[in-house]
Amino acid sequence: FSTEDTEGVLSYFNSKAFDDVANFFYQQKMLYDQRVRLNDDESLENCFVAQQHLVGAFQALKFVAAYVMASVRGINVTNFRHVPTEFGNVVSKLVITEADPTSVYGNLMLENKSVLCYTTSEADFDVILNIPDKMSLFPFVIDRNVFTQKTNSEVDLYLFMGYFNSTDGKKCYHYASVQNPSKIWQFDETQNQVSLLHIGESANFADQANHLMADAGEFKMYLTQFKNVFLNL
Repeated sequence: FSTEDTEGVLSYFNSKAFDDVANFFYQQKMLYDQRVRLNDDESLENCFVAQQHLVGAFQALKFVAAYVMASVRGINVTNFRHVPTEFGNVVSKLVITEADPTSVYGNLMLENKSVLCYTTSEADFDVILNIPDKMSLFPFVIDRNVFTQKTNSEVDLYLFMGYFNSTDGKKCYHYASVQNPSKIWQFDETQNQVSLLHIGESANFADQANHLMADAGEFKMYLTQFKNVFLNL
């Protein structure tokens, strides 16, 4: 880590903002341990407060996220007769330096299109895939880069902010950029193409087609699963 990065993290850890985050989530843990269950309005309010805290934390620690977090960008299945099924997981750090990431083959299938956090300093993905403490943050935290099938030099993490009406009255997923929380991206399940432009942004057709489009089918499949499980819709 650079001196600037280290100083930034130490400054955050010594700030009131970090005290507020720690106290808030410790309070949630105590309520859960004591079997105190909130009503619907209280739970919703806590969700919004948690989102605000997480946005601040991710902004302060974003370089750490790029260092220890990775994305699963695809799964290739190989299944020959009399041979156990093998999964080729394409696992990459959030910032990709190689043009074509190497698949890691094994009998462990990771959740596709997710953002994974690894509590290890190992650089060898064969080792990382077999550690017991990996954690998937999808779809509450997504790496939009995994849907573009392009290499990337910048972290593109987004936090789930809600499933509610857009300006034209359609129910949409809303995500806020970790890098710049004022930039909001929305996904409408009825659309056949996915533009990665933020709300209020515009670009010509050629630029969108070459740089700002993603696979609508994959978004629909994974986020529909999320809606069914977490939103009861």
